[in-house]
Amino acid sequence: MRLFYTLMTSFLLCLSFTTARANDLTESQRLIGAYNTDDIASSGMGFPGYDLGTVRVGNVLTPDKWQEYKGGKIIAIRYADMHPGKVSKLFFAPVKSNGSTGSDLFSVNVSGAVQGWNTITLPTPITLPTDGKSYMLGLEYTQDETMEGGDYTDACKPLSLISSGNTLRMYGNLKADYGGTGLGWYDFGYYDVSVQLIIQLANGGAEALKPADFGIVSALKGNSGTLNLTVTNTGTKSLKSFSYITTIDGTAQPEATLTLDDSLKAATSTTCNIPLPAYNEPAKRAMTVEVTKVDGTENTWSEKTAQGYYATVSQYYDRNVLIEEFTTEYCTNCPAMAKALAQALAELKSNRLNVVAHHSGYDTDWLTQPCDEDMLWLFVTNKISAPNLMIDRQPYFTNDEGNDDNIFHPNNSNEIKQVVNYELAQPTNAQLQLTLTPGDDASEVVATVKGTCNEAFDTDSQRLTFYLTEDSIKAHDQAGADENYIQNHVIRYYNSSWGDNITWTGNTFENTFTINLNSDWKKKDLTAVAVINRYDGKDKLNSTISNAAFATLPPTATAIQQLSQEANRAITGIYNAAGNRIQNVQKGLNIIKYADGTARKVMIK
Repeated sequence: MRLFYTLMTSFLLCLSFTTARANDLTESQRLIGAYNTDDIASSGMGFPGYDLGTVRVGNVLTPDKWQEYKGGKIIAIRYADMHPGKVSKLFFAPVKSNGSTGSDLFSVNVSGAVQGWNTITLPTPITLPTDGKSYMLGLEYTQDETMEGGDYTDACKPLSLISSGNTLRMYGNLKADYGGTGLGWYDFGYYDVSVQLIIQLANGGAEALKPADFGIVSALKGNSGTLNLTVTNTGTKSLKSFSYITTIDGTAQPEATLTLDDSLKAATSTTCNIPLPAYNEPAKRAMTVEVTKVDGTENTWSEKTAQGYYATVSQYYDRNVLIEEFTTEYCTNCPAMAKALAQALAELKSNRLNVVAHHSGYDTDWLTQPCDEDMLWLFVTNKISAPNLMIDRQPYFTNDEGNDDNIFHPNNSNEIKQVVNYELAQPTNAQLQLTLTPGDDASEVVATVKGTCNEAFDTDSQRLTFYLTEDSIKAHDQAGADENYIQNHVIRYYNSSWGDNITWTGNTFENTFTINLNSDWKKKDLTAVAVINRYDGKDKLNSTISNAAFATLPPTATAIQQLSQEANRAITGIYNAAGNRIQNVQKGLNIIKYADGTARKVMIK
């Protein structure tokens, strides 16, 4: 059972942090938990008022939390207690596919706890799991219900919970009166419970460095390349240099040594530039980088080889940019954001730029589509709100917690233009072409999307998303605006929230969408948007847009026939303002050429 509950406001006291005493880890020990610092809550929390009795509380940890410590052993577990005497057990248990937990990998009883951090050493160290499963790390306690003067006492709030983007899970007997279905697991907001494992590294040597896999790196044919390699100091002391061997398509390059600008402390990471050779023949080549030595001494880390690909490409493509706007009619500040966005679009004057509005983030409204609510998953933190923007869903931003983020809350149009101009300048590995062909009776339109990619494009991870949006829709009741407010970029049709899988033929594909046009939609205000995007259900920051294409709905065949009939002569060609021949008339200036050699300029608004 996965119901979602919010901790009652009267107990929501965990808004600022205090630092407990510093942990006494040695250089060869590490912390593993939902968070890995000494922070504890400034005030206790709990679940009084639900009549729960004995409760289990924890966070799900995915195996990447301990992957880099492979072979390490759990030697102790610690937790922060805000009111000693209520917590009875700490546990670490595998998570089943249905969200429940299996038998504890281990559990320890708690006694004689003090307020603050408490550390319990395991009698026998336990090797970190290698089964690829996620595990629940948490505690068991008795929920007190004592009240004094109309308020719950401190005994009701023994938990240290840190506000975060992680889901807090609670196992207890939540009765139907409170929206539950009895004994089971429930989601209770976004918090990290203060429980952490203490592990002993398997590699006790001081010199250890782990390089991270790097995906696909590219360079134009005839040009050398650069690999931005992330390395983590998994040893027990700071390091200044490392040696490595790059192997491309089975051919090893000579060992090279890289000296860091600053010493890299234990348990920290940095990104280094690794030079790569030039190739004249476009191809995607398998590549590895093995870190052989650390400060001149053999690298003792077991996973010392990073893998990926090095692609020599024949060309890059210009990038078209999609801005996604979170807005609703209940949002008082959304009209101001829409105004800044409209100003930025007008000043940028780019045909390589468009907008899709998601009516979500601050409640929903009459224009909300299911995909708009699905997009809220991309919020890195639990602070889901509107107005906000995304620029190609790129993680260019830093949130209030100091972490990378793909959500952007600009203060003015200049900030929007700055990010958009940067993104427009970034070359990309794929391009899209989008054409719209209306039916004769104007009741449907067929969208044809053609894609092309270079040798560096990861075709396996990309999807195709299609939107049809409408401008100039009169709002029903927009907060923060008058009765004449207009909604723009509203989604009228979409294929799927995260896009359809693409079937490639070599380096190209072609997809078509047939859209039935609602008679209420104003066809002159419709815009089609196609994007090729990645969707990573485990990493919100890895769900970016690679490129986009835009097209406005052309007039129907009947409209073109009307232009011919008005002139009483056959049309032999239609051209845009640049003199390029086009299939149908489009928004802006069109030059119509007739069979008798004459021409006519037609402006379509």
